[in-house]
Amino acid sequence: MQQTITMAEALRMQAAALAKAEEFGVAVAVTIIDAHTHLVSSIRMDGVEWVWLPDDARSKAMVTVVWRGEPSGPFRDRAASPMFTWLNNHYQGKLLYLQGAVPIKRGAHLLGAIAASGASGEQDEEIAWAGANALEA
Repeated sequence: MQQTITMAEALRMQAAALAKAEEFGVAVAVTIIDAHTHLVSSIRMDGVEWVWLPDDARSKAMVTVVWRGEPSGPFRDRAASPMFTWLNNHYQGKLLYLQGAVPIKRGAHLLGAIAASGASGEQDEEIAWAGANALEA
């Protein structure tokens, strides 16, 4: 079984996520990383107001990978704890404990994460799930 995200899979997941964002009528950035937090793909829709949103999406996705597949949202209330602060410092301040990232899995194996940034947290997460669910489509 393949344990990486291919370019074709990344493009399919991005397309599904972007379609969900268009359905919501929002402009977002969508980023996909692998299980080692390395960038696989990132895209910013036309009309995105803030140019840093792809970086925010990657930072949300990193939380999901670092925490072994847990969506980023539930960590928000714990982000200021000493352990979470230390961990964020360990990753050079690149972890963003906000809702919007979900795991990408093949079976039980964590391949990486996909995240959206630019809409509400709930919409970002739904957009990310639309992408993740397209992996096996």
